Amino acid sequence: MINFGRGVPSADLIDVAGLAQAAGAASTANADASFGYGSPAGYQPLREWIAARHGVDAGSVLVTPGAMQAVALAVDLLVGGEDGTAGEVLVDRPTYDMVLRALAARPVTVRQLALGREWVEPVAVPGAAAVRRCVYAVPTFRNPDGATMALPERELLLERAALEGSAVIEDDPYQELRFDGPALPPLWRLGGLEQVVHVSSFSKTVCPGLRVGYVIADETRIEGLIAAANRTYITPSMFAQAVVHRYLLDGGLDAPLQRMRTELAARAELLCELLSEQLPQARFERPQGGYFVWLRLPSTLTASTLAAAAQRHGVVVAPGSGFLVDGGGEHCVRLCFAAEPPNRIAEGVRRLAAAAREADTREADTRESGAPGGSQQAAGRPQLGEEAVLADPA
Repeated sequence: MINFGRGVPSADLIDVAGLAQAAGAASTANADASFGYGSPAGYQPLREWIAARHGVDAGSVLVTPGAMQAVALAVDLLVGGEDGTAGEVLVDRPTYDMVLRALAARPVTVRQLALGREWVEPVAVPGAAAVRRCVYAVPTFRNPDGATMALPERELLLERAALEGSAVIEDDPYQELRFDGPALPPLWRLGGLEQVVHVSSFSKTVCPGLRVGYVIADETRIEGLIAAANRTYITPSMFAQAVVHRYLLDGGLDAPLQRMRTELAARAELLCELLSEQLPQARFERPQGGYFVWLRLPSTLTASTLAAAAQRHGVVVAPGSGFLVDGGGEHCVRLCFAAEPPNRIAEGVRRLAAAAREADTREADTRESGAPGGSQQAAGRPQLGEEAVLADPA
């Protein structure tokens, strides 16, 4: 099975030898700290490394078991509603599906719009206290569509949020994976840590299996997040964080990042060339970084029908409907070019093109017969694109 459906780096992008060496060193150099329980704030040497890289105090850093956990903690802190107030979260359109799932499990209202270009007033709840609102944004190489918020859009978003006192959660794991075009400042550099809670991860740049993310925020919020972390999971894995720290200490992050950028640029170029040749009826924008291409299908072809056909042809894709809360996405598919090496990307596009021809025929037959169209369940996958059940690679 060729996997374009999950946002992960393929195994050949991971420095296995370097991580093995780091794991050995972490086992012996500081065993007392890495083998036991630790602070809910995370492994202190890694907190200090992150702080030094970003030019902040270590007290402004929390290291978490993955970025998704960091986002969940931040949402609960900012709009959890424990004091009886109503909570509301503004999110991009489209946005990361697993965050939508996490928000759906919480007592908050989710409003989806084109952040940086659109804005909405808070929803008033009769008889309730003022609405607590925060903004969740992936401003750089957004999951799922790879879009990047322009500088004027970033400034306008921060200005509007500041006017009503709304904090911004910046989910930014792809910031350092730019391989084309000029870099843009992250939101926290523009708005300051008093306004922005910055979340990132080593899953996209070092190793997803270690599950190490982090938060940078003002120290008052970090204290609140540490308390929430302690209530939620007591302590993260000190050993996983010690391995990441040793890996960064021994070799630094810049060389692995440069290697990954070079590989991702080549894969993105290959994927786009093959899509242009073999799926000319679909539209997309060439990415400048990150992991994703957002494939816009013709109106005659739905993503669920294509996903079902792709599964039969041995390819997993992520239908666009999982990345929106209010409909839409039926004619969009997310493809991850980081998840497979070049030879499998080429084979995957060949299979996807064959699946598109099959799906287009099925859609045409369905329209002629008047029968209901394909469904998300027919694709053999749940609605949210990150939850694919993947077979062993063929």
